[in-house]
Amino acid sequence: MRDEVLAQIAAKHSLTANKALQFGDFAAIYTILILLNILDTLNTDPETNLTSILSVSNAIAQQVSSLQSF
Repeated sequence: MRDEVLAQIAAKHSLTANKALQFGDFAAIYTILILLNILDTLNTDPETNLTSILSVSNAIAQQVSSLQSF
C-alpha cells in the first residue's frame, strides 16, 4: 500500500515538472520569436514594439497563472 501512495505522489510531481518544463520551452521560444520581430521592426514603429512587448508579458503571465492553478 505504501508503494502505491509513493508512486502516486511521484507521478503527480513528475507531471508538475513536465508541465513546468513545457511552459519553460514555450516561454523561451515565444519570447525569442517576439524579440526577433521587434528587432525586425526596430526604430520603424516604436508603438508596435511596445505593443509586442506587452503582448509577450501578458501571454507569459497567463501561462504562469494557469501553471500555478493546478
